[in-house]
Amino acid sequence: MNKDLMRALRNLNGLTQEEFAKRLDVSRQLISLIEIDYLPISERLNSRIYEEFGAEQIEVIKNLTGVLKVMKEVGEAGQDEKS
Repeated sequence: MNKDLMRALRNLNGLTQEEFAKRLDVSRQLISLIEIDYLPISERLNSRIYEEFGAEQIEVIKNLTGVLKVMKEVGEAGQDEKS
């Protein structure tokens, strides 16, 4: 789990940082600090995220974010070729 995957999981579930934090029994400030890459995701929090949202949903989001990253890279490469 990384900050980008955590943020995508939160956003795709339509949750604010506050709502996400409550579901995980942590503070909103902790979620914010992780999302701005100030703190890493602890093993405890990582486990809690998998318990709360399920490995299947996390894997689907992981795959989607990977596809979106590739699409962005391909689009940027296409723009470079046009220049």
